[in-house]
Amino acid sequence: MFGNISKMLELKKQAEEMKAKLAEIRVVKENLGIKVVLTGLNKVESITFADDFFQDKNKKEIEEMLALVINAAQEELSEQLKGQFAGIAGGLGL
Repeated sequence: MFGNISKMLELKKQAEEMKAKLAEIRVVKENLGIKVVLTGLNKVESITFADDFFQDKNKKEIEEMLALVINAAQEELSEQLKGQFAGIAGGLGL
């Protein structure tokens, strides 16, 4: 019984360490005059626009472009994390 508790505590500790490592990861995607920075926890840290970005675009174009860049950043983050999680899962014997 106590073996299971210590195993659970160890898993909790590993999960907390993993979350801390994820929070340190940054993915930067810049395209179409938009720069998006995501954390490893898939949170948007920042969005910046080129100085002349809004000069000749309408609302619909801006929304579509922003969605494209955010989605590209999320795809890049996903690929980056796959490799990291494969190593972690292997270390856990999964």
